[in-house]
Amino acid sequence: MLRKLFSILAILLVSGHSLASNFVIGNMCFEVLDENEHTASLAVCWDKGETVDIPGYVDWKGQRYRVVEIATLAMRNCPSMKNLNIPQTCEKIKTTALYYSSKLEVIHVAEENAVYSDVDGVLFSKDQHTLYFYPQGRVKETYYVPNGVTTIADYAFFKSERLKTLHFPNSLMYIGQMACAGCHSLNNITLPENIAEVGSYAFYDCDSLMNVKVTGTSTFKLGDHSFSYLTCLNGELLLNGSAGPKIAEEFRKYGFLKVVFY
Repeated sequence: MLRKLFSILAILLVSGHSLASNFVIGNMCFEVLDENEHTASLAVCWDKGETVDIPGYVDWKGQRYRVVEIATLAMRNCPSMKNLNIPQTCEKIKTTALYYSSKLEVIHVAEENAVYSDVDGVLFSKDQHTLYFYPQGRVKETYYVPNGVTTIADYAFFKSERLKTLHFPNSLMYIGQMACAGCHSLNNITLPENIAEVGSYAFYDCDSLMNVKVTGTSTFKLGDHSFSYLTCLNGELLLNGSAGPKIAEEFRKYGFLKVVFY
């Protein structure tokens, strides 16, 4: 028990949490965010079960707190978690809150939640214009991002190592930083015609990526190292015949030496 306590304290300190405002209930540690508003954040969870239910409310020292946030790296100590249930009260999920959840297959969000939603076990914004997180433990090799999505959030597909094919809709405009980094099985992608920006390190270390097709004709922003650390040096870039030479030049520096206009 003492060893477990020290482990929790170490995690909290590394994550930048204040020990004075933390309390433990069951297999979860919470941090008080606002005493007046009675709100709390899930700071660390070490549940060993396959299904983890984040509570909407927790009681401590005679006070009921509303759980409104899932903190950075909060779920990294849940090695068996396959299903995650997010409550109605949750208003903010930090970018890397679900980082290292390598067995996670399904995310379910309470229908009454005003900020988030889920579609087929994938985490979206309520209006489903932003895809926030694709569970890393899913076994499907192909995924179609739903039409209407305009933004792929930072780290959304990070280390989804089973994905071979990822289809983006024409509505997509932004792919966030590290969005698809570490997707080692991903072998081809098509950037849709409305794409405006591919974030830094978006496809970093996608070492099976051989083909990138660009369907639009307008120049878009490629962030720093967006296609860095690809082991294939003979990747093929397919460009719309009306696309300018600047796009081809941007990709050549990442090893896409063969440019084909279609």
